[in-house]
Amino acid sequence: MTQNKVNFTERHDKGGWARYLPAISGFYTTHLGKDLLDEKFIPKERVPEKFELGIQGLDFLKGPEDAYFSYKYGLYSAGHAERKLDKCDDREPMIHKRDKDTILVGDSGGFQIATGVINGSNNVFTTAFNFIISTIQVFVNGIEQTVINDFVLSGQNILLNTSPITGDIVTVNYVKS
Repeated sequence: MTQNKVNFTERHDKGGWARYLPAISGFYTTHLGKDLLDEKFIPKERVPEKFELGIQGLDFLKGPEDAYFSYKYGLYSAGHAERKLDKCDDREPMIHKRDKDTILVGDSGGFQIATGVINGSNNVFTTAFNFIISTIQVFVNGIEQTVINDFVLSGQNILLNTSPITGDIVTVNYVKS
């Protein structure tokens, strides 16, 4: 398998390619971290026979000699990141212990999908995750709403005082707890 490795960074450096930032999921990097900490976390019989580098070969931010494919660029959402600094190195080594020549772009991680029908009668919207209450921002058609005057909170639910009508855009920004 070694002869089939691809160094995408090298191909980009030769020119003619746009930069693509693959989004690295928290699940992906956390499982690579757990595999490093506990060799029994992913049973050996579950790893394909030709994966001579084991599961760690899937860490594409490593150099071409240590990964099945390598690419020094990535996107990582703050919404997925481990926030406890004493745990992040173990849980996200792909991110925190990566090569110094890699380029990782982070987004705010704050804009998450909320559910709720916008139909003129529904006023309840549910966030995808629990959130830190002091971080919540609710916008209707780009206008920031205020707690009590425009909405109240109940768990993961946002109850707008006025139901948005069809065509309105409701945006919720928060930091996951």
